[in-house]
Amino acid sequence: MTAVFIRPARDDDADEILAMACALARGHGEPDDLLTVEMVRAEMLADNGPIQVLIADCGEIAGYISLLPAFESGHASRGLYVADLYVKPEFRRGGVAKKLMAAAAATARAEGCGHLWLTMQKTNERAERFYRTVADVRAEVVAFAVTGDRFAALATEGEAARSAKTFSDRIKE
Repeated sequence: MTAVFIRPARDDDADEILAMACALARGHGEPDDLLTVEMVRAEMLADNGPIQVLIADCGEIAGYISLLPAFESGHASRGLYVADLYVKPEFRRGGVAKKLMAAAAATARAEGCGHLWLTMQKTNERAERFYRTVADVRAEVVAFAVTGDRFAALATEGEAARSAKTFSDRIKE
């Protein structure tokens, strides 16, 4: 395999990132038509945005990792959450994922963080085998997502609760 180096994503990577993100979604049995190239540019590649994307480059893009800021009270440290890790099939088993994870760890450490956190689909045995080679903790975690109508209803409820006067506000009156 050609030498792979890791670099920050650029705006001209947006189409490739979209294709890989859609392939990742399909691999998880999720819809692959929700994300757009405009969203990739606005959300994943925004200057000074919260998401960082690193690219594995060997003359062509071999994969990517996206990172979000996190804080884990159980580890008492800031960290980075690995939102996506994807390596194109033709580049798998060549060390690309390990290089992306190592670059993510170096990025986290440079930002004063003390850990990486990630989740995976329970049925993704290949990913689990890989993560066991780099991770020192395998947490038994159940993940939930609040989306669609349930998200809208919960947000509406939260807006009402947030706008209500607090007990201390009522005492001051």
